[in-house]
Amino acid sequence: MNSIEVINGMCIKDKNSVFYEGKKLRNISPDNFNIFDSGLSYDKILIDKNGIYKFIETEDNKKAIEVTRLDSKGIDLETLERITSPIDSSNYFKDKNGVYFMDGNKFVKVNGADKDSFEVTMSGKYGKDKNNVYFEGKKLERKNPVDFEEEMEIKQ
Repeated sequence: MNSIEVINGMCIKDKNSVFYEGKKLRNISPDNFNIFDSGLSYDKILIDKNGIYKFIETEDNKKAIEVTRLDSKGIDLETLERITSPIDSSNYFKDKNGVYFMDGNKFVKVNGADKDSFEVTMSGKYGKDKNNVYFEGKKLERKNPVDFEEEMEIKQ
């Protein structure tokens, strides 16, 4: 008898495959499969025995699913966690070794970032630690992290 497991209310796996809304997710192994997080963001992060993936569900009528393997070389998947913003997920992550920014289909280490004090701003695009301010993973010069506040545009 095959055992079927529901993962995070979003996917189903059996001994051979992983499915989302009845569609098989190709190239995803059920071994050690898990949904890293499901956040509020449009993209979800999936993990299996082979690596880490970005899962995007389009919002058109076709309900297309795109699963892309991310370059996660050097990242400790056991301690990896997403750093969330107050209103949504962000593209900033941290593990036991440091802070990373998910730039497209790869994780880029945020050089010099202090993982213990790192936090993200409201939109999730800016990050700051006790020493510096970062925009999409890049250090901003002459910005004081103590005084830094993101300027949010309000469009009417």
